Amino acid sequence: MLSGVAAQRSLKAITAGFATLVFAASAHAQAARIPFEQWSEGFRARALARGISAATYARVMRRLEPDISVFDELHDQPEFNEQLWQYLNRRVSDWRITTGKEKAQEYAPLFARIEQDYGVGSSVMLIPSFAAIFRTRGE
Repeated sequence: MLSGVAAQRSLKAITAGFATLVFAASAHAQAARIPFEQWSEGFRARALARGISAATYARVMRRLEPDISVFDELHDQPEFNEQLWQYLNRRVSDWRITTGKEKAQEYAPLFARIEQDYGVGSSVMLIPSFAAIFRTRGE
């Protein structure tokens, strides 16, 4: 197990990788800029292939509307207004690393049960905790 500076560098590298994936997915989605109805029709085939009935898909999607207000919020996020390392240095702290390790130990039995039942390792389940780093306001 890594400790001290090595652990922080490792966490920063992992966090940077995760942030890159999130930014890439966001850029791809924005680049598409297709009308919602067109996207919905294209997604229909994927849903049907996964066992969703056509009736269920039609019933759910008929009432679904995109929330485009999120686009106004996008540009105010620090992820788009700060350099990557500045952003990470402000959000990855000793307190967050320590707290994350404590929570990982606290929930280890649950993670082990999920891994046994569903085959998903705890390292995969802990990735959303990196997203929480980005959402935390203050410390």
